Amino acid sequence: MTSFELNDEALRCRVNQWRFKPYDYPIYPGDAIVPGVSWVLDAEDLCGIRFHQEDFYGSTSLSKMQLSLSGFYRCNLRRIQLGMSRLSFTHFDHCDLREAMFAHAEGIDTRFAGSDMRQSCLLGAEWIGADLSGCDCRGIYLGEAHLSQLKVDHRSRFDTRLKRHWHNRSMAPRQLADLNHSLRMAYQKADLWHIADRFLYHERTASRKYIRWPEAMHHATPKNIWLWLKDWIWGWASGYGTRPTRLVMLGMLVSLLYAVLYAAAGGLGKAGDQTHDFISALYFSFTTFATLGYGDLSYSAEHPWLRLLSTSEAWAGAIIIALFVAVMARKILR
Repeated sequence: MTSFELNDEALRCRVNQWRFKPYDYPIYPGDAIVPGVSWVLDAEDLCGIRFHQEDFYGSTSLSKMQLSLSGFYRCNLRRIQLGMSRLSFTHFDHCDLREAMFAHAEGIDTRFAGSDMRQSCLLGAEWIGADLSGCDCRGIYLGEAHLSQLKVDHRSRFDTRLKRHWHNRSMAPRQLADLNHSLRMAYQKADLWHIADRFLYHERTASRKYIRWPEAMHHATPKNIWLWLKDWIWGWASGYGTRPTRLVMLGMLVSLLYAVLYAAAGGLGKAGDQTHDFISALYFSFTTFATLGYGDLSYSAEHPWLRLLSTSEAWAGAIIIALFVAVMARKILR
C-alpha cells in the first residue's frame, strides 16, 4: 500500500505537544514515540487515530484513507477531501464540515455529532446507520448516494426540498423519492412526525411525477393511468394525508360551487315560496354538505334533477368529512 509522509501542517505528528497520537491500532512500541521523531503512516495506520482541534482546512491528505474507528473532535474540516474514504464507526464531534467532499465514501454507524455539514457533497456515498443528530445538513448534495437507517433528532436540519444540482452534476429525478423516504423513516423513528410528514409529501410527489407518470406514459394501460390519477387526486386534496387544511378548503369550494348551481337553477324553498337568493342557496348548500338536513329549505317533486344534485352534494360532503376525520386521527393518535 502506498504510504504518505505526515508533512502536511494539519497532519504533522507532534508527539511532544500530544495533539494526537496513534493508539490501539496499530501498536507502536512505547519507547519509539519520542519528541521530534517523524513517522510515515499508510492508510491502515490511520485506523483508530484521534484528532483534537486540528485545522484540516482544504486538505486532501485523507482522501482514499482507512479512517474506521477514528475520531475528529472540534476539528476544522471545512472543504476537506474525504472522497473514497472508509468511515465505519468514525466519530466527528462538533466539527466544521462545511463544503466537505465525501464522494463515494462508505461507512457503517458513522457518527456526526453536532457537526456543521452545510453545502457538503455526498456524491455516491454509501452510509448505513449514520448518526446525524444535531447536524446542520442544509444544502447538502446527495446525488447517487445510498443512505439507510439514518439517525436524527430534533436539532438535525435538512432542506425540505433537497438540493438537486452540484457544480456540473444533477441528481436523477427518480432518486428523490428514495432519498425523501430515507429521511422520512429517520424522522419517524425519532418520533418527529411533523417533520416526517414534510418528507412524506415530497416522497409521494416525486414518486408520482418521476416514476408513476413515465410508467403511465410508457405503458398507457387503464390501470396505470388510474393509479396515477388516484395518486394525483389524493395528493392535491390532502397532501397525501399530511395537510388536513386542504380538505377543509376543498369542502368549502365544493359547497360554494353547489350554491352557485342552486342559485342559478332556482326552485329552492317551500311550495309557493321559492327563492333565487344566493344566501339561501349557500345556506342550503352548507347544510346539505354537512348532511344536517334541517328541512326548512328543499326541492319539491317538481324538480327531480335538482333533488339528485343535492343528494350528490350530500355524498361528496360525507366522503370529504370522513377523509378529514381520518387524516386528523392519523396526526393525533400516533
